[in-house]
Amino acid sequence: MSAEEEPSAHKRTASSTSALPSPPPAKRTPNNLPPNRRTFPHAVALVFYRDGEDSTSSTSVLGVYADLADANDKVRKLAEEQGSPLEASRNDLEPARWSAPDGAACWVEVHVVTPKKIVKREVSPKEEPVKKLYDSEEGEDPDVEEEEGGHYD
Repeated sequence: MSAEEEPSAHKRTASSTSALPSPPPAKRTPNNLPPNRRTFPHAVALVFYRDGEDSTSSTSVLGVYADLADANDKVRKLAEEQGSPLEASRNDLEPARWSAPDGAACWVEVHVVTPKKIVKREVSPKEEPVKKLYDSEEGEDPDVEEEEGGHYD
């Protein structure tokens, strides 16, 4: 291959393997966004673990996942570690759950997350007045009282 053929071959390879062009995020229409990012409410899957069934047991949140399948995978891995493996579900439409004979349990709960308010991008934050460290006028020492006369002992 000559030196003249290499750049064209490189350009041809680079252009044929480059990703499809997509508009920048700010220019995307809502229809181009992934389905779970279009509108609220969003849902999150929480993975809970309870360490026993008596009154001294505690329940902990082990993770928060945006996808139910990821949360179910975490529960399956924990079940396998505890010695009571779960069978893998193909559709992952239902939250996974397992319980051990000693009372330990792990499960997934799906919760909807809705924002209090959605602020438009055009809205700028309120201009707040500059806060001063002291209320006194410039040049005055707030720790020195008039009767002390500025003398320190």
